[in-house]
Amino acid sequence: MSTEQQLLHNTWYVVKAGLATRHKAGQRLTIPGRFVNGLKFFLQRTGVEAPGGADYFFRIYRVADDALLAEVDLGQWNNLPFPPGGWVTGNFASVFIDTDVRICFYSTWGIDGVSYPEIAYQNADVKPGESFTRAANPSPDETWAELVGLDMAYQYIYAGPPTAQTNPATEVS
Repeated sequence: MSTEQQLLHNTWYVVKAGLATRHKAGQRLTIPGRFVNGLKFFLQRTGVEAPGGADYFFRIYRVADDALLAEVDLGQWNNLPFPPGGWVTGNFASVFIDTDVRICFYSTWGIDGVSYPEIAYQNADVKPGESFTRAANPSPDETWAELVGLDMAYQYIYAGPPTAQTNPATEVS
């Protein structure tokens, strides 16, 4: 397995339900013909309060039509690391991707000013052609915003496209 990544981060972005523009955050990028089977984000949680059912997810959406291509439910929000944070991995069934996508962290919960998850990003343009992306709260007209000039800290795990194997002929008749 291989990884594509942007590891730099120097600040945090709060991700929580109930706060406009903040229930999904991640990176918009192009995945060129790869079988993707995992995502990693650098995350931390603030506070200790988390009710039952407060899950978080890693997701991949196709940019063209916002179709959900892959998802992993990583369980309870209070399983995230405390500051200074750490890399959290989510693995899923392999999916072939050859298009522009948004890889993201999605949280179902957070209390203003008390307890919430945060995702790390770099407040500079590290990878040309990629950008930090975020979404407003779920609604029929949910929209994504691109924060050009910023890049999320991420890794995606992949294998290349299938290769054809040929064996030499051993007999000709």
